[in-house]
Amino acid sequence: MITQSNYAPGIAHLINCLPEESAAALRGLPRDSWDEIEELRFLVHRPVMVYRRTEGLFLTPSGRLTPSIAGAVTTTAGQIAGIFRGLCENSVYAKEEDIRQGFLSLPGGHRAGICGSAVLRRGEVTFFKNISAINIRIAHQAIGCADSVIRHICSGSILHNTLVVSPPGAGKTTLLRDIARILGGSYKVGIADERGEIAAVYKGVPQNDIGLRSVVMDSCPKAAAIGLMIRSMGIECVITDEIGSASDARALELASCAGVQTIASVHGAGLDDLHAHPHISALLPLFDYIILLQKPNDGSRIKQIIHTKER
Repeated sequence: MITQSNYAPGIAHLINCLPEESAAALRGLPRDSWDEIEELRFLVHRPVMVYRRTEGLFLTPSGRLTPSIAGAVTTTAGQIAGIFRGLCENSVYAKEEDIRQGFLSLPGGHRAGICGSAVLRRGEVTFFKNISAINIRIAHQAIGCADSVIRHICSGSILHNTLVVSPPGAGKTTLLRDIARILGGSYKVGIADERGEIAAVYKGVPQNDIGLRSVVMDSCPKAAAIGLMIRSMGIECVITDEIGSASDARALELASCAGVQTIASVHGAGLDDLHAHPHISALLPLFDYIILLQKPNDGSRIKQIIHTKER
């Protein structure tokens, strides 16, 4: 077993949840390599894959990352089940709400997506059994990554409603974290952190730097969290990730009516995706700026910044 020393928050805990061969191989990686690792993928009877800057590599028992599949570490069905139990901290019941949504929130802000046989009740997913794949996304707090966009979001003493649009894996949550850190130094920011990825709250304490004046409502549906923080914490700005439901849209409209500014993100590749979305399309007039992101292998992560009121 390893301790937190020399690892970013949550990494030591994560490694200790893995089968010994995988754990030993990952312990063999240089510490600074974790700055570039984005995903760890464990699939039944298939090689362990490590995604580094969107490049998929295989993990060898000696702790090397290689494009060759030969000799790569693999995982059995029993080991996948063991990883799942370990990530649940041996209390699957306590993680039931996360599991129902197909992921586990982990210390340090990391998140494990899960795939398996869905258990349905009245047509809704209530649990997963026979877990066959676990995809662990490694959270990174990239201090300063919002420097290029913050002047659009905050002009003098004026905050602008801003929507960050991004395909999966292009850094929208990372950008939101840094926006929260910057704005939280001057404004009363409320972070509606339903999946626990922005602030990385662990046992009530944010693991990420979210600014001195920011408060967090985590593990709570976004719409409910936004309403609660407006009423109880007197926030000036709400920051939330991955909006998309009718209740999310309604909550942001009500926040606007209460004089609270919104910084939010949504999945999408461009404006066409937003206009096609049944709930986001009606919400677009609320936003002053739309920031389009792209995956870094396409160049800069910032693809375009649109001032909607000038269009």
